Amino acid sequence: MLVKVVIPKLSMRAEDAELVRWLKTEGDAIEEKQPILEIITEKATVELEAPASGVLARITRQAGETVGVGEMVAVIATAGEGGADVDAFLADAGRSGRTAR
Repeated sequence: MLVKVVIPKLSMRAEDAELVRWLKTEGDAIEEKQPILEIITEKATVELEAPASGVLARITRQAGETVGVGEMVAVIATAGEGGADVDAFLADAGRSGRTAR
């Protein structure tokens, strides 16, 4: 299964967040709730946790970018998905193409 990593709404006023630093890279094994990304909102720097265990299959937005709440920033493959599956998933999600690395 493929799981989207999205920017959560961290406060009532938050509409976007700046991606500060990825703590994991594509291909890294990750555990659910493990910090994978640092983000800055209008009030604080926060570590974004993985929503599922698996492999960080694709990073779709880079450090330094500002993204909206609810926007996908990465994809986690939980079991058996390959690159073609991720490409199809991203195309369906409207973010085709590779922006990582």
